Order: sequence, then structure tokens, then C-alpha cells
Amino acid sequence: MSYLDARRAELKRRRKLPELDRRREATQATLDKFRGLPFDWQEGRHCVRMAHYHLRQMGWRSPKLPTIPRVRSPLAAKKALKDKGFDSVTEWLDSILERIPPAMMLLGDIAVTPGDHGLDAILICTGDRGFLGWLPDGSEAVVMLDCNLDDITGAWRVR
Repeated sequence: MSYLDARRAELKRRRKLPELDRRREATQATLDKFRGLPFDWQEGRHCVRMAHYHLRQMGWRSPKLPTIPRVRSPLAAKKALKDKGFDSVTEWLDSILERIPPAMMLLGDIAVTPGDHGLDAILICTGDRGFLGWLPDGSEAVVMLDCNLDDITGAWRVR
């Protein structure tokens, strides 16, 4: 069995799991992929790419999940958003996910906080006040953040 066939079989198995088990496995897969990797525009490691990977782990596919262009700088990210017709990361998430109050977030849901360079930072909920993401300065690897819900500017349910 090839690597691609094994990945397809794993995602198919995950879709049949109960909701919270599916969320747990998808969030763990996202953490495993990005653990130890620092934020790097040049390498394409940024929060939108991490959120896109997480949505794929949750079972999302095209056309519901739009492809994201390769961006190598904050300026290119803003341009890519404008080209798609969005003014911010928040608007992009509003177009594909259902917005919820931050207090209703479950494991695997997506949140946004203010970020650097006029772009929002995307975080993935890991449970009670815990979030997976990069620190705003981008100097460290992906970390588990302990955020207050007042810091969250938007939250979305991932189904």
C-alpha cells in the first residue's frame, strides 16, 4: 500500500468516528505535523496553512475547502486575500465556516486573534482555554497557548 493510499484510508476511517473522537484525532494530527516547526513565510509555514491542514484532517475537501496560494511574505498574503475578494483572514473564515461565540468553542474549532503586519492570527482550540498556534513574534515553534476568551476576536465551528 502506498503512502497516499494509507493516508486516504486513515481519513476515511476518521470520518466514521464519533464527533469528539474525530476532532481529537484531527487536532492531534495537526499538532504532530507542526510541532517543533517555527513560523516561516519563506517555507510556507503560517497559520493559514496550518488551519487549511487542520480542515483537511477534519474531512474537508474541495470545493468546500478553497485552495490557498503559496505566499512568502505578509504583503503577498494581503494581496492573495484581496485577489480572492477578502479584506481579512476573518472574512475568509466567515465565507467557509459558521461563526460561533468564543465560549462555545470545542476541541478542533478555529479562533482568530489580532496578529502582526495587519493580518489576523489563526489558532486551533485544544480544549479549555488552550490553543495551538504561533506566538505573535513568530520566533518560536508552534506552542500551546493559554488564551483568555477576551483575546479572541472571532471563533468558528469546524464540522
